[in-house]
Amino acid sequence: MEWQGRRTLHAEPKGDSYWKLKAFDVFVDDWAALITAHADLFGSGAVDEVIRSHSARVNLFSAPFLAELAQAGAFTAADLARPHFSTAVHASPFGSRAALAIPELVLAASRARESLRRLRRAIKR
Repeated sequence: MEWQGRRTLHAEPKGDSYWKLKAFDVFVDDWAALITAHADLFGSGAVDEVIRSHSARVNLFSAPFLAELAQAGAFTAADLARPHFSTAVHASPFGSRAALAIPELVLAASRARESLRRLRRAIKR
């Protein structure tokens, strides 16, 4: 799908977004409602895939991001019970629960993994 109309929205990719602390409202509840309302465009069998694809493509609901939300108090056990949580979040169920239970450890592991990636890239040069 490609947008052909006039550009009316603008995003700042590296800044804090208005939706960050409301990520579940915006990208679980509202996004799932929008896609579900237009299921005929995708076919009923593809709705879950389309809902999850946004998180996966932009790495929105990764375990580290969920851990950041948990530390900010914006991710709680109640969010796990949202009707479309498991559909919209591409992190594994284990990763989601670990981010909620031990966010500091998840973030430390993420930073360590990123450091290893940078080291490997530097060695290859």
